[in-house]
Amino acid sequence: MIDEAGESLTPALIGSLVTPVAVLDAAGYVTTVNEAFLKLSQIEWKPEFPMCLGDCLSAESLSLFEQSLEMARSVSGSLPCRFVFKGDHNFHGSICYLKEVEPACFLLQGQQSRAERYLELNRELAMTQDALVREQNVAKRHEAAIKGLDEFLSVLMHDIRSPLCTIWTSLQLAQEDLERKDLPGLGDMLDSGSSSTKRLLDFVDRLYQNIRVGQSDPQLEMLDIGMIVKELKVDLLSQFRASGAALKIVGKLPCVQADRQLVRQLFQNLMQNAMKFRAPARGLVIEIGTRSVSRGVLDLYVKDNGEGFPNEDAARLFERYHKNSKNSGNKEANDGMGIGLATCKLIAEKHKWTIRAEAEVGAGASFIIRIPVE
Repeated sequence: MIDEAGESLTPALIGSLVTPVAVLDAAGYVTTVNEAFLKLSQIEWKPEFPMCLGDCLSAESLSLFEQSLEMARSVSGSLPCRFVFKGDHNFHGSICYLKEVEPACFLLQGQQSRAERYLELNRELAMTQDALVREQNVAKRHEAAIKGLDEFLSVLMHDIRSPLCTIWTSLQLAQEDLERKDLPGLGDMLDSGSSSTKRLLDFVDRLYQNIRVGQSDPQLEMLDIGMIVKELKVDLLSQFRASGAALKIVGKLPCVQADRQLVRQLFQNLMQNAMKFRAPARGLVIEIGTRSVSRGVLDLYVKDNGEGFPNEDAARLFERYHKNSKNSGNKEANDGMGIGLATCKLIAEKHKWTIRAEAEVGAGASFIIRIPVE
């Protein structure tokens, strides 16, 4: 159990409590105690030596202790308990089983003799439970961050090394072609190197976009989505021509409160995704329109007639570094780094919108952005 700085909170937290407290693992072994518990029980415990609490109890209390553990597992909340330690030291208090933390554990908390301490005991018990859950959530975030870093480094190594190797090889072969005065071969090698250089620059640009979106807060203003889309058609004109894509705007697109740069990036990524996964057998049509869902809620959609994908893969499309090109024969699709749609999801979440995908293999895909409007 760790805090934001990566250090354990539980011993310090439990040590600060005035009531006797112990944390046991699922088998009943002591993992953490405070001084009040050690003083009450008169047991000798060291973290480096595993000790089952049942071994410290009198013979009469051992079966009661085992029953208390079993009952605590089956209920939510705390149960009253009473044990006698060897040496006739009595323990009165409560026990609860914390399923929310990983690994699950028992929280044993004693009480003082005065009746007014009951409310304080319950407050401390709730505080301890909340702290244990918070620490578990922090640990999960740390684990997710480490996993994400591993994935990032893996993608970084592959998607940078691959074009760099192509550039190096192209330059080596271009030098040989130059020495042989093989001008057609030299031209081919320079084209190959130029293509890989562009691919590397695209990678760096997309990586920068994703990092920038994650770190920035939206600067909201009233935007005309129709104007944004038309501006993008001009900015991406060369890509529209290269892919043979046609843009179709259905009806009047709405005005919404949003960040101009982020919304431009969102629609640019969706248009470029459609171009990347176009179907070779037919001309690509990218359709953008809107549908009213209910009062104050509308769906903006970007629809294409490209390759599509199995609907069961829809949720994974928005995962960072996921590539939906396993079954694609399109080389451009296989060159992607799997970050464009993840950036779209991040932009939507920054605006408190949602985005989802629907598709049919061979019939195209739709990306739907749900937006609450005033």
